[in-house]
Amino acid sequence: MVFLAMKSPEHRGRSLAEFEALAVPAIMTRQFRLWRNDKQPIALAVWAMASDDVTARIKAGERPLSPADWNSGPHFTLVELIAPYGGKEGFERVLGEMTGAE
Repeated sequence: MVFLAMKSPEHRGRSLAEFEALAVPAIMTRQFRLWRNDKQPIALAVWAMASDDVTARIKAGERPLSPADWNSGPHFTLVELIAPYGGKEGFERVLGEMTGAE
């Protein structure tokens, strides 16, 4: 995650504590996907299965999420997508196909 974030102007200025608050719950709940080209990481997506309230907070940019927020409801909600080499729309489409989310 940190490797990709260092390559992304959008994420580069964030603290390690912010990434820890994002990575640990995502790993514990298995709510992430890492894409690679050969062995090179190229993108990472992190999501929550969120309630209406948590979904609204995520869309408003509120972070960090509490541990309970990660599995608070039925809605697949993208929390973070780090794709420093481009192709965000393609990764979002793949996630939608995987989850049935729109």
